[in-house]
Amino acid sequence: EALDGKRRTLGDSHPSTLTSINNLALLLQAQGKLGEAEPLYREALDGQRRTLGDSHPSTLTSISNLADLLLNQGKLAEAGPLFRESLDGHRRVLGDAHPNTRNAVRGWELFEKARAAAGKRK
Repeated sequence: EALDGKRRTLGDSHPSTLTSINNLALLLQAQGKLGEAEPLYREALDGQRRTLGDSHPSTLTSISNLADLLLNQGKLAEAGPLFRESLDGHRRVLGDAHPNTRNAVRGWELFEKARAAAGKRK
């Protein structure tokens, strides 16, 4: 209901609406509803790219969130470029010491482990 209200009041591309969309996707992912979360993550990310730009910290967080979801779904080919974009962007915009950058590093490391494990299974 809160998201619907923001959509009506602020519009679909308002940063606050996009943050709410991303937060709903996070909740759905935490509940194991990965298929329901994915289109919301994509909507939030697409809107943030258009509204805030590719290098905005909120956009970079959304990139990380979608990459993490894709990793959890086993979609490594899609997740990898997003993890790389997130890591590079966080380093460029926030610097190596920022907590969000450190989270992006951990995401990249998880991706690398998953990719290595998938390679061993083949």
